[in-house]
Amino acid sequence: MELFEKYLSNMYLYEEELYELLIREIDKVIARNYDFSCSLFDTHGDTIKMILQANQTIFWSVWDYLESFHIYTKNDQDEVNILQNKGIYVVKSFFGADEVAELLIDWENSIKSVPEITDEIHQKSLLNRSYFESSNDIRYTIGSIHDGKKRVMHSSKHKMPNYFDKHLRKNIFLNSIVQKYYNFKREIEPSIVMAEHLYPPKYYREYEAWHIDNLSDQFKIMIVLEDMTEDDAPFIYVEETHTIQEIFKDRYHKMYTTNGISTQEQNHFEKSFVETSLVKRGILSAGDVILFDCKLHHSATFAKNGGNRKNIMLYYNSLPTAKNKFLFKIDKYLRFGLK
Repeated sequence: MELFEKYLSNMYLYEEELYELLIREIDKVIARNYDFSCSLFDTHGDTIKMILQANQTIFWSVWDYLESFHIYTKNDQDEVNILQNKGIYVVKSFFGADEVAELLIDWENSIKSVPEITDEIHQKSLLNRSYFESSNDIRYTIGSIHDGKKRVMHSSKHKMPNYFDKHLRKNIFLNSIVQKYYNFKREIEPSIVMAEHLYPPKYYREYEAWHIDNLSDQFKIMIVLEDMTEDDAPFIYVEETHTIQEIFKDRYHKMYTTNGISTQEQNHFEKSFVETSLVKRGILSAGDVILFDCKLHHSATFAKNGGNRKNIMLYYNSLPTAKNKFLFKIDKYLRFGLK
């Protein structure tokens, strides 16, 4: 503690010493199988969060050290190698027609469970672009009339619709790709299975909300349920943007200082931040699947001309990576959000 206080007295003068002290603490916690008790992350989590907010050099050094516990290695699955290189992988015709038909049953029942849009819900959706509510072990989201979106989220902690459970939550192939992507030794399952419907907003406009989903380690898989055209709100993305490039660091650190590791409210950026010449459009077919690292630069477009997109999204949120365990441990401290 004495050394810690000394280094804190001038975290820029003692930058290297402070970093090395944090690394020793990380090593101790990992050696105790992630037992944080009596570590600095337990007793002085707010101070460590302040250090990571204030000193970008220390933040990215700690980030790189935590990342090293899940370093990419050459894999026996081509899908995993492509994901590691590009951050995204599209599997054509992964689900057959019969499987898609079954998934559509659960998708339709999920979307039907969303209540009718009353004037009260409509007004609430106008305040935050979407209205969020929980009911009967599910969560749903209704977009405003300007956004054209409905989502129903089924948690793996509760009863899952039959076909979602059969084809998605327990899908050995899809889960194994996520497991191998992060070098996990144990099996992994999605934490949420979400039915999503994108439809034309009241007023069509050109708008691409480029973003990453989170700075935390998070993974998603999209399952397309109907053949798409350009009018059906295609998913757009830029390959090889899932790793932390030097030009991203200032922006991403600002996201962290404002919202922490879960950057939901600060994860968007202007179009000029995106290599628009490299943008790809996911105009896909029923049964196609997109797997992607959530730090990939991506967006959705609006449905138009009567088009719509029916898809399911698998969320792998609570991934047990070293980075998630340490940075979520201190994430409750020193948020700058105004809520």
